[in-house]
Amino acid sequence: MRALDLGENGAPNFFIHAVPMSKFFDNKSRKKFQAYTSDGILLVDAAEQEYEVDVYFWANGTYQHHPIDY
Repeated sequence: MRALDLGENGAPNFFIHAVPMSKFFDNKSRKKFQAYTSDGILLVDAAEQEYEVDVYFWANGTYQHHPIDY
């Protein structure tokens, strides 16, 4: 992995990674969220005073996101 771009205002605190959807959703959850894609995007905010992890995926013609307790 290597950084393609560095931004201002805290952007270095974010980590973006492609992930298999099967790592976060079982078959029942995939149907509930209509997350039928094989891959998603994991977005991690790892600042000193913050911690947030969301998985983004394509469903119903738009990107959806779901918080992850990771």
